Amino acid sequence: MEDLIKGELDWHNKVNENFHEVDSQMAEKANKGSGATIIIAASNASDNSKLTANYLCDGINDYDIIMNAINNLPHADFKTPVGVLNAPFGKIIFTEGVFKLNTKIVLPFGSHIIAEGMGRCYQDCDFGGNGGTIISSSDPHGILKLPFKTEWGDNITFIARDLDFRQDGELLASEIAVNCVGLMSGGLENIGVINDHNISGITSQQGMGLNLNIGAYGNTAFARDIDVGAFGQGNGVYCMECGANHLVMDNIHLNGGQVSNLALKITYMGDRFYIGSLHLFQFGKTDGSTALKLLRVEHTQGPSRMSGQIGNLSFESCYKGTTQTDYFIQIDDNADLQIDRIIDNNQAAPNLNLLYGSYDKVSVKTYCGTNKQAKGGFWIPTPAVPSITPDGTAFGQENKATNNYPFPMQVFIPSFPTDCILNIQDGILSNKTVGKPASFILAPGQSVFFTKSVPASWIWLGM
Repeated sequence: MEDLIKGELDWHNKVNENFHEVDSQMAEKANKGSGATIIIAASNASDNSKLTANYLCDGINDYDIIMNAINNLPHADFKTPVGVLNAPFGKIIFTEGVFKLNTKIVLPFGSHIIAEGMGRCYQDCDFGGNGGTIISSSDPHGILKLPFKTEWGDNITFIARDLDFRQDGELLASEIAVNCVGLMSGGLENIGVINDHNISGITSQQGMGLNLNIGAYGNTAFARDIDVGAFGQGNGVYCMECGANHLVMDNIHLNGGQVSNLALKITYMGDRFYIGSLHLFQFGKTDGSTALKLLRVEHTQGPSRMSGQIGNLSFESCYKGTTQTDYFIQIDDNADLQIDRIIDNNQAAPNLNLLYGSYDKVSVKTYCGTNKQAKGGFWIPTPAVPSITPDGTAFGQENKATNNYPFPMQVFIPSFPTDCILNIQDGILSNKTVGKPASFILAPGQSVFFTKSVPASWIWLGM
């Protein structure tokens, strides 16, 4: 009887052990990615992260492992204007750590992919980071490309979140670190595109950092919490380029590394183009050897006039060149740009001329500067008040101030002397007496002079 009871207990114990083993196996499988969701672990990820991963990188050249994971995602047929593409779709989760590439990742045509990391890393790869996810490339051709194929057009749906892309090798001047040229819809969120090749010196290198162009009609794309720096040194290459039919961006930070003089180029604006907040930092050289070009709208799509909008545009430590070819904003034909507020935090490099290449196409609602504050218009270096002109003709250049800028000026005079009279000169002999206005508009080419006495001060604001 005792043997029978003992045998029954052994049988129960054996069954329970088998159940526990099956439960353990099922739990392990449940923690791993499966089907359309896969997990890739970095070589320096935690042991727990590695246990959940479907793929484990070796930290030598992780390109092959990542591309193998992408190609092993489920595939589906996607229609294009010229046929059907069979391409991968799914979600890839990158663990914390550093993924090292010797070759740029190029997504297959027609891919529909979501890529997620564990967050931004705010240190150099050599320091091990802060627990975020870094995808680092030593390839001179860049880090990531979403390819565009002429006969197919924009063909890729891609969303990336919580990743740091690091260009750890010298980028070729003609290349782009992260190139979303073939993006049909999707976007970027909490993404860094950082020049890690010479980050210790915080200097820029050649090539573009980020290209975000979405040309597909009717599709939307987004970019928010984006940090790009420091790219665009020389060769007319901007740090970042963007453009879309429907593109909404917010909290964009661009760093020129004290070398690059070209910040952001908008290649075209569709019918819904908006930037909530744009911050430009350390563009131009301290010696003034490069002409500063911070923001340019180059081309527009379609015959109708397009309008873009920026909520807050701030700039800091941006150095102007020594020539008059500097411009803060330049807009080509067929577009206009509305800016709610410009915030000038340029204490390190004051008196940056906010020259507009196309002044009539830019509207600034409020300008807030470190030296002056004004509603509407933007501050420029104010000329000295000219000396008195007794005869009222102002033939002498020293007795008048001329608006030599290609846009109108709004001139404020805080206090007029009782006997002072203001005169505006349209040409050599064409003068008109204005009187004693608190402010007036001075058109390009016009001059102003005073008779009898002069005010103690005035303020010039570009319009």
